Amino acid sequence: MKNKIIFSITLILMIFSTSLLAADPAANLESFLPAKSNPDWRLEGDPQTAEGMNLFVLINGGAEIYLQNGFKRALIATFLDTQDRPFNVDIYQMNSPEIAKKTNHEKVGEGAEQIAIGNDGRFEGYYLNFWTGSYQITVSASDESEASQTGIKNLARIIAGNITE
Repeated sequence: MKNKIIFSITLILMIFSTSLLAADPAANLESFLPAKSNPDWRLEGDPQTAEGMNLFVLINGGAEIYLQNGFKRALIATFLDTQDRPFNVDIYQMNSPEIAKKTNHEKVGEGAEQIAIGNDGRFEGYYLNFWTGSYQITVSASDESEASQTGIKNLARIIAGNITE
């Protein structure tokens, strides 16, 4: 009887927490991405997501910083601009804004240019890192061309603007 009560309570808590997560708009990391109706950006394939140790499967190498600092979930997506140039978006929901800030600081190189995107936006080469609320975001391209740098910044601005936390 006692085991049935514990099982029932556990089941109710799981259902309740799942419904809270679904009701939380910030829990849907895809909502931060450019709208499908945006003519400048086209999603290539489906976004990939991970929680917990599954992050190692999603990002081979580099997962340690997120796992050590404390993250909830991640989303990785590739977008194509109007010239079919690929841009990568990595969104990590950390356990708190303080952890997002710390993680962003650890990812950024010494020579990164400060840029007004999100909090502490830093651009270097073909990477732009910033944090907003409890999210740490990286937008990158495959080269350092002017077109890629402009695309990175434009895509990052859209994402930063979609995060309302």
